[in-house]
Amino acid sequence: MTKRIVSFLSILFILGSGWLSAQHQSQIQSAYIYNFTKYMQWPQSKQSGKFIIAVVGKSSLTTHLKILSATKKVGIQDITVREYNSIDEINQCHIILLSPSSSTQLTGAINKAEDINALIITDKSGLAKQGAGLNFVLIGGKPRFEINPDAINKCKIKVNPKLTSMGIKA
Repeated sequence: MTKRIVSFLSILFILGSGWLSAQHQSQIQSAYIYNFTKYMQWPQSKQSGKFIIAVVGKSSLTTHLKILSATKKVGIQDITVREYNSIDEINQCHIILLSPSSSTQLTGAINKAEDINALIITDKSGLAKQGAGLNFVLIGGKPRFEINPDAINKCKIKVNPKLTSMGIKA
């Protein structure tokens, strides 16, 4: 299974070479997010019920995540995508996806993520170094991701070292 995931991510990197439309970039990022879950282990209390992805702010990823959630699961959990305007509205989730326009809410997201054991994913330069677990970046026109294992561990989420080695350590 790991070989399939690595192959899938490699294909995404190849597809991403050159200029990416926002639509195409969102499709790639939604696939990344789904595949990230295969390298993470949430606490036992979060391994049943719905797998909730909380999208804060307007994001073109929302549509693609909802399409993905119709046919995929995280382990045995059905995926639910919920939209929020503010971190304060979130009660429970597994992933907090901060849109670039909501990146000013990172400090609140970090506090919330540590309280509810959620992974923070962002899409704005420098946010992994400031405490996001994963951050999307374009390097040479290719989609990549930064990873902050310390931030992920603070949320009581175990990250597979293979994922850490695939990302750019923040």
